[in-house]
Amino acid sequence: MRILLIAATCVVLAACGGCETGNGARGTGASADRLTVATWNVQALFDGRDDGTEYADYSGSSGWTDEKYRERLKKIGQAVALMAEGGPDVLVLIETENATVAEDLAAGPLSGLGYGWSARAKNAGAALGLSVYSRYPIVKTLVHGVNARGEEAPRPVLEVRVDTGSAPLVVIACHWKSKLGGDDATEYLRRASGAVVSRRLAQLEKEEPGIDVVVVGDLNENVDEFGRRGGQTVTALLPDSPDASRAAAADTDGVEMRPFLIISQKKPPVAEHVRNCAAVYSPWPFSSWTGSYAYRKQWETIDHVLANAALFNGQGWEYASFRVIDAEPLTDASDFPVSYNARTGSGYSDHLPLAVELSRVR
Repeated sequence: MRILLIAATCVVLAACGGCETGNGARGTGASADRLTVATWNVQALFDGRDDGTEYADYSGSSGWTDEKYRERLKKIGQAVALMAEGGPDVLVLIETENATVAEDLAAGPLSGLGYGWSARAKNAGAALGLSVYSRYPIVKTLVHGVNARGEEAPRPVLEVRVDTGSAPLVVIACHWKSKLGGDDATEYLRRASGAVVSRRLAQLEKEEPGIDVVVVGDLNENVDEFGRRGGQTVTALLPDSPDASRAAAADTDGVEMRPFLIISQKKPPVAEHVRNCAAVYSPWPFSSWTGSYAYRKQWETIDHVLANAALFNGQGWEYASFRVIDAEPLTDASDFPVSYNARTGSGYSDHLPLAVELSRVR
């Protein structure tokens, strides 16, 4: 299977340090009344070739082989089939190494799922990036670079516009900086990514009022991060509360307001306390699931699907439901994710996939 590359625009909101981008046309889409968007951090999906940027466990000297890589691709396909009947309509995969991996997935385990279009983004010299697959035409791709304090964030923000045949949908795919190095010490890079997304949401609403947008991916930040950190640290995700408003007003990080996203518990989401920020709705506080990632056997909600206000306005696409894909073999007997082991080839990922279903209002 051959992916035909078409133009992709690299938009520099901060600075984009050489983004790898691509779109592929491999079929046609049609109008639908229901649409499923899924996101999954697949945990370091490297190909079978040594490029010098692989994690240690995925080098040839550590026993990583093309055969192990091919077997892992099959596992990815098995997991995708669990996300929705026939697979999700739009699939966002986090931690895919390069174009080879994206194309091998498209030509292999994902080939029967009708994904006619794809996009990807990765910083030059980085180990891992993001990939998006869609049954409907991806008519526009933007890659937003993220910089803070002269440092480039590990991953850019990938934005795709999907033409569903009726109402358009914008999907913003993210993989924010991890907490490796310390929660507080790395927060500024997550805030920088949050600022990019927040400003982009505001820009889209200004230019196209009522445009439907869903933000998905691994944000490395819990939905209740502000509370978990004692209500003192201004985190990239903030609740719409008086405490968060006071903390934001007193923040002295040297950046303008709006370096974060506001998690609203209202439908449609609105920022009543923390002003000048984009408000989004998260299903986590209202779901029966307690997380999609476990750190030391404690659940975390660092993977997200976040809906903008337009997904609750009674027009176009509407938020319908949310779920965590927590079925075997992705989980163990305790329902925790079964991490992938590069040496043994066992497991799937240390994250569970999320899926959001949208319904079309006619």
